[in-house]
Amino acid sequence: MYDTLVGKQRSLVFPVMCNAHIKLDYSDNIPDTGGDGDSADDIAYGIWAHSGSFTFEAVVTPYDINGYGTHSGLTARSFTASKKIMPALSQSVYTATNQNKYQSELYLTRTARLTHEMMIFYSDNFQVSLVNSTLHNENQPAQYKIRVRLKLGTTTDTIDTDVVIAPSSDVAWEFDTSLSSTLGNKVFTGINDKGRLTYDRISQVVSHSGTALVVRDNSLNLVGTDFFVGQEVFTAGTGFDFISIGTIAAKSGNNLTLTTSYPSELTGFLYLPIYKNPTYLNDAFHIACSYNDFSKKIDIFLNGTPIKTILHTQTDSFSFNKADYFLGANGTGATGDASAVTNKQFMGELHELAITALNKTQFSTLFNLIPNYDKTLLYLRFEEVDI
Repeated sequence: MYDTLVGKQRSLVFPVMCNAHIKLDYSDNIPDTGGDGDSADDIAYGIWAHSGSFTFEAVVTPYDINGYGTHSGLTARSFTASKKIMPALSQSVYTATNQNKYQSELYLTRTARLTHEMMIFYSDNFQVSLVNSTLHNENQPAQYKIRVRLKLGTTTDTIDTDVVIAPSSDVAWEFDTSLSSTLGNKVFTGINDKGRLTYDRISQVVSHSGTALVVRDNSLNLVGTDFFVGQEVFTAGTGFDFISIGTIAAKSGNNLTLTTSYPSELTGFLYLPIYKNPTYLNDAFHIACSYNDFSKKIDIFLNGTPIKTILHTQTDSFSFNKADYFLGANGTGATGDASAVTNKQFMGELHELAITALNKTQFSTLFNLIPNYDKTLLYLRFEEVDI
């Protein structure tokens, strides 16, 4: 029997810089047969007794763990302090080696943020997480791919999707005559086919040879203050296309060295993405993983759409292990500096989570889970405040 809830959708919140998890305690649910502390002879039930095919579903809202930092000479973008966006430092703090005076850096360093894994569900044999996949945090909120780990026998396969949860990267067009004298008026540059501004013209390429460029910036100086090592740069293609020409490998004054050769047929200007916004903070995403124990096929879905399919490398049957499970972290329970990395700390919101004992490839509902009652192994919702 299901309840119908009306009102504001609630969630379980893991704010940025938290150290928290939910523990699904094995010993609280399964009696210890014989009182010997050995789970091998326990008479388990539910998820702890399941083997074979299954489907995992969760409705989540990730937070931005990159924050608004800087690596170049640009001023960091200002924003209102929030539990949803990680504090970030300007490059001047790192240049002065003062970063360890800030709690946010001790909690999760700038480097660690770029590849941080946020655990949604953890068990020894099956895990689902979001993994940040960014090169830096200047005008680059976190963007996430889905990671699934599944163990058959003694072998754990790790499956990563492409980036599927990303910030928005366009704004309403704005007139700007600041570059009209030399670099050309920006009024008709950097827009997409919907008339939205997606890229900002930053500098002119004065000369180029192979991977080496000489540029001048928006102030018409021969100094690329808007650029930094590791930054991806773009140039205009045909129509509304913008072409990535690689990342900056080295920089010295007005000289940039790219990771790949600058295309000889391209001339003119370098572009950077316009202000990116982590609009996913105010959204919810249905993440699902379906496993077929007969074919060993693993399917990963986002909002009902299949985005990754792979066969496990082993042929053993799957079973959930008889141990504690965790939501929001891996259960390590580390504290202190860099504990977020050790714990694989999730930062965001969990709305609902369900695991059912069947292989699903279609989902009738996405943002309110309705698991098959007879096949439900685990169902958690975090909206009871409205009941």
